[in-house]
Amino acid sequence: MNLQSLLDKLALVAFGMTQREAWSKGICIECKQPALSKCHTGIGCNEYRISAICEECFDAWRERRDPACKSVIPARSTIQ
Repeated sequence: MNLQSLLDKLALVAFGMTQREAWSKGICIECKQPALSKCHTGIGCNEYRISAICEECFDAWRERRDPACKSVIPARSTIQ
């Protein structure tokens, strides 16, 4: 099994679709919404190109995973 096959299987289990499917539809693999409208910075757009996760979902995941991240790199919702 190659690395891409493994990534595809993991994404199918976790999100119900592969990254390639999300990219081809232009949606976030997590929230299934149009991704680019939810990417507000260049870094967020780059993250989508890497993971198929929109910036808003990535920021929310990051904050759930490590609340200390809020003080290091604020999520979009805290930058107004």
